[in-house]
Amino acid sequence: MSPVSQQCELGCVQRILLFVVLVGVAWLATVAPNPPAPTPADAPAAGFSAERALVHVRAIAQTPHPLGSQADTAVCDYIAEQLRALGLAVEVQSFPVQVGGREATGANLMARIPGVGAPNRPSRAIALVCHHDSVPAGPGASDDGAAVAALIETARALKAGPRLQNDIILLFTDGEEAPALSGARAFAAGCPWMKDLRLVLNFEARGVSGPVFMFETGAGNGPVIREFARAAPRPVANSLMDEVYRRMPNDTDFTVFKQAGLPGLNFAFIGDARHYHAPTDDIAHLSLRSLQHQGAYALSLARHFGNLDLAALHGPDAVYFDLFGRWLVHYPSGWAILLALLAAISFLGVAAVWIRSGKVTAAKLFLACLTWAAIPLVVGTAFGLSYELLNPLWRVAPAWFGKFLAERYWLVAVALTVMIGTTLHATLGRWIAPAELALGSWFWWLIVAVATAIWMPGASYVGLWPLLFGLFGTLVVSGLCKTSWSQFLWLGVSAVPVMVLIMPLVRGFYVALGPRAVLIPMVVLAFALGALSLQIEAISGNRRWLLPATGLLVALVAVIV
Repeated sequence: MSPVSQQCELGCVQRILLFVVLVGVAWLATVAPNPPAPTPADAPAAGFSAERALVHVRAIAQTPHPLGSQADTAVCDYIAEQLRALGLAVEVQSFPVQVGGREATGANLMARIPGVGAPNRPSRAIALVCHHDSVPAGPGASDDGAAVAALIETARALKAGPRLQNDIILLFTDGEEAPALSGARAFAAGCPWMKDLRLVLNFEARGVSGPVFMFETGAGNGPVIREFARAAPRPVANSLMDEVYRRMPNDTDFTVFKQAGLPGLNFAFIGDARHYHAPTDDIAHLSLRSLQHQGAYALSLARHFGNLDLAALHGPDAVYFDLFGRWLVHYPSGWAILLALLAAISFLGVAAVWIRSGKVTAAKLFLACLTWAAIPLVVGTAFGLSYELLNPLWRVAPAWFGKFLAERYWLVAVALTVMIGTTLHATLGRWIAPAELALGSWFWWLIVAVATAIWMPGASYVGLWPLLFGLFGTLVVSGLCKTSWSQFLWLGVSAVPVMVLIMPLVRGFYVALGPRAVLIPMVVLAFALGALSLQIEAISGNRRWLLPATGLLVALVAVIV
């Protein structure tokens, strides 16, 4: 018998309610980070309006405008005209570059909104940065026309409001696409304003929709993250993205300022990445919600940091993650080691108590560890083949298949992963107790938690919080809860971190990596299912095939609808 059934089993209503609560929390954690509704053009002057900004995108993204093209010159003229209409003096920094084996001239556009300042204090400034060039293949409505429009609208809103203490520099670079980062490098090397910078906020896009992620920071980011958490509207960010991105070969203009030692934040929206650097990166595919989210970040953070002492923005790194796209949890990265130590002690304590009491045997615990190492391999292999098997549909029905990949395939993949994981759970449950399956899974979670706490502290929260809640919940359910409702409560509470932290990662990995790499988020999901062994057992009861059948049914419905 499992630790749950030794005390008392959940009733039918409680099983259904537990299933509904867990699925509901997972769904909410996945969809809640959606960007805000766009603000209309008649919104108050001091606020950001996506509809007002859209006017600028229409002017900028009519045709492709790579560096050195006549279209790029026209875009520069438009930006300068809009800034001058706001009463700003526009500086142009020209620089020579080689483009396709020929000489060309790039042009950075800069404008400065002076702050009130303080007596006997050197000038300090915040840079809002984007690039105005596009790739030759597309008009760049999202990359990076949306950011250009957002910063013009932000400048208008800042001028309509009270003056800030610090200067705001609006920097529209050229040549971010090609030659890569040439405009940012020219600014850093040759513009006198560089010495005044104390903070950089860079705005990018790798898609045309979705929430705007804050995906990269500079070193010593703790103070910046603390202020970001206070001021950001609907923050969507986690330190795992920062840890992963800094190990990738990708660059944006922010790279130049980061290498110069400046603190800052890098933002991008990445939904529908099939339009990235493509002819369809146009006004028709740009999401107004994403534009609103981008502009809301720019305006809110400019006002917040614009009134802070910018000399105090360096400090210890932080671990951080958002909850439902509404709140940002953050704490010093040094806590990761202490939390990992607590998790290790808790795991060893639970294992020792259960082995001594006979609820768990060492042999079956070892078998459970091997099982949860194998399940992600099974899932990864299955989905590694699935895309190739589905790919012929692209030639038969490209419109349907493209829409299916964008909107339904990830749900089908999630449902099938649940089916595979719960099927193996049901099969193994005949020989291995749920407590043994749970501890076998937590062993791997502990390995991940300790390893990340040591080598990638920004990623440590992913393993630590589900592990700590799970161990505590397991102890409570198995030993202290005497009624079915108290067991229901703690089974639900101990599963919440898995749903809240892992499900957004599953969706985020799918959006960022695309359907061809679906096996990566599905392996993460399969790994997470092990953490829910007691919940799966409590929901299934004697009907072990109920959850596998539900997963298959959801997958079929997602394909057919």
